[in-house]
Amino acid sequence: VGSLSNTALTPDSILIRQMRTDAFMTLVANGAITEFGADPTADVTAAGLILSAGSGIGTTGNAIETQVTFLEAETTTGGINLANSGSVQIGGLTPDVAGMNVVTSGNINFVNNGFILLADGTGGSLVHGGDIWGNVTLTAVGVDSDIFSNIDQRVIMAAGGAITLNAGRDV
Repeated sequence: VGSLSNTALTPDSILIRQMRTDAFMTLVANGAITEFGADPTADVTAAGLILSAGSGIGTTGNAIETQVTFLEAETTTGGINLANSGSVQIGGLTPDVAGMNVVTSGNINFVNNGFILLADGTGGSLVHGGDIWGNVTLTAVGVDSDIFSNIDQRVIMAAGGAITLNAGRDV
């Protein structure tokens, strides 16, 4: 839904109720991408997911629940609030979206049940909080869950805030 290269083909906003595919999915909105309602089940189930929004992905009080193996997300403002089930790789899906990125203002809150692999070497930083303000919080839930990277570069940056990494085992 939407286009990473043509805003005229992109809806103003996307409300997700439940989407499923065995393939990769791309959701692009000129405004926000949010969940329709509030429930704990996966809103998006896919092999991989690319999210791009102008004014936020999920909300602080209602993260978008996903069940994906590969993930990239970007927004200009409003922050990124996601909760994923299953080990996940952030980055490396498309050169159009670099990992998990908030451009100007907003927090990144990402909770994952399983390990988090940071794996995109195309940008200045893989997980980037807003430049004006924005904290980055990554949480890997599970006794054997790690947060790690397979690239040799700066992977997490929060110019306008703090970085918090929580893992069941190692960071």
